[in-house]
Amino acid sequence: MEETLSIIKYKPLEDCADQFEEELQKLYQINKESGFADKATVKFTKLDDGSFIQIMICPNMDVLVEEQDEGLAWLESVDHLLQKDEHGSRTEAVTGFTFNWS
Repeated sequence: MEETLSIIKYKPLEDCADQFEEELQKLYQINKESGFADKATVKFTKLDDGSFIQIMICPNMDVLVEEQDEGLAWLESVDHLLQKDEHGSRTEAVTGFTFNWS
């Protein structure tokens, strides 16, 4: 199977950015404790507009799917901190496979 790349963008409410960042740190700890961090590369970055980006590189789609329920539970727990788009979505996300040019 091919490596799987997932990028998720979160936009916290203006007065909730610090609290959301604390919750991202908790998610990072959850990933470490569950062993997900041993199977995948997970990075977070904060953008100039106050949004946060989560980047995950997993060895295959199965690893990503295994952690999906835990990730969704975490997202539900921070729902009140996030801006939603006109359709009610809390995130912008894209997932796909990586490939090697050689």
